[in-house]
Amino acid sequence: MLARRLRHRAAGVRRAVAAAGTLYAPEALHHVRIATKKLRYSLELARDVAGAPVRAMIASLTDVQDRLGRIHDLHVLEQRVRAMAWPEGRRRAANGRTALAEALEGESRAQHAAFLARRADLLAVARQA
Repeated sequence: MLARRLRHRAAGVRRAVAAAGTLYAPEALHHVRIATKKLRYSLELARDVAGAPVRAMIASLTDVQDRLGRIHDLHVLEQRVRAMAWPEGRRRAANGRTALAEALEGESRAQHAAFLARRADLLAVARQA
């Protein structure tokens, strides 16, 4: 049953990665994060119950999950900054808001580029699992 669950979770990661593609798409990346987390939990269960030697795989998934979580957090913060109401006639404040939102988006995209550099590693872990 555990092996079946691992295959299912690993297939979920592969599907989510394929659906996300390589373009910056925050919602699709969030789905990759969720699928990665579920696979990690299943591997932790395999380690704890069956003594499976999966420590390196768990570490790799944790790293990817953390990066994808940062992308999600940055995206949510950017959306909130853009949605903030500013008093009329406050051009300087509005310019600051725009600059902050653009900086958040830039960092999010940089994190996405780093994720893409590790994308093959994530797929390798999913195949191995």
